[in-house]
Amino acid sequence: MAQLTRQTPALFSGNTSAAGTVGVFGSLAVNGAGSTSTVPNTIQSLSAWQNGWTGAVLGTNQPCLEDMNGLFYWMSYYINYAMQTGVPEYDPNTTYYQNNIVSNQNNSAYPYGIYVSQTSVNNANQALNNPSYWLPLSSTLSGPNVCKAWVTFDGTTNSGGQCTILGTALNVSSVTYVSTGQYVINFTNALPTQNYAWSGSAGTQNGIPSVSGDNNVITGGLTGYTGLKTTTQLQVFCWEAYGGGTNNEKLENSSCISVIVFGN
Repeated sequence: MAQLTRQTPALFSGNTSAAGTVGVFGSLAVNGAGSTSTVPNTIQSLSAWQNGWTGAVLGTNQPCLEDMNGLFYWMSYYINYAMQTGVPEYDPNTTYYQNNIVSNQNNSAYPYGIYVSQTSVNNANQALNNPSYWLPLSSTLSGPNVCKAWVTFDGTTNSGGQCTILGTALNVSSVTYVSTGQYVINFTNALPTQNYAWSGSAGTQNGIPSVSGDNNVITGGLTGYTGLKTTTQLQVFCWEAYGGGTNNEKLENSSCISVIVFGN
């Protein structure tokens, strides 16, 4: 079959005037009197829904108009919903399986975005912020060129032991100030493994006078210092190779440090 052309769907029986003829499926057969609704959960609420037309038709009669409208409205509703959202929103009453994908668009309790199920049977009500059951899509991608985290921060600040993050960060919750020229980047969501690569640079913020550390090298370790590289944290050092300190080197703070994490 040839590729179908994208069309804009319309909701079946979606006019206000038609809503009164959209039936709760099987309500006439089950309750003896038909009832109407345009809420999909209500349309499917009676036992007749599980039994199909066998549970909705009286004797040898034809299906009633309201039941037909209800069924097609229900199907049309979800077709329209899927075409609109692309990735369905997380539903705590749905059973998910490993690698199933959901989105969070409206629940402010969790970061907005796309999530991937991590278990073969993801029981209902497992919160999206529980990494044993859900991970953000960005955390599950792999490959040498996939960005896992990114942050630019001011290494000269130390408010409550934290550096100021400049702009928007990706998968970085905070940057901890350890001491002069030493910082720990804390990931919002743990990386799949610690076998990731990263790169860093030091510079000067736009419109801000430069400081001594703005032309330094960003490295993951130095002689005499213990580095840190785990799935949840990465320590970096702002190092001047010819600074005149011990062994002709020293650590300095930079006003603008950028670090990108990529790979597996």
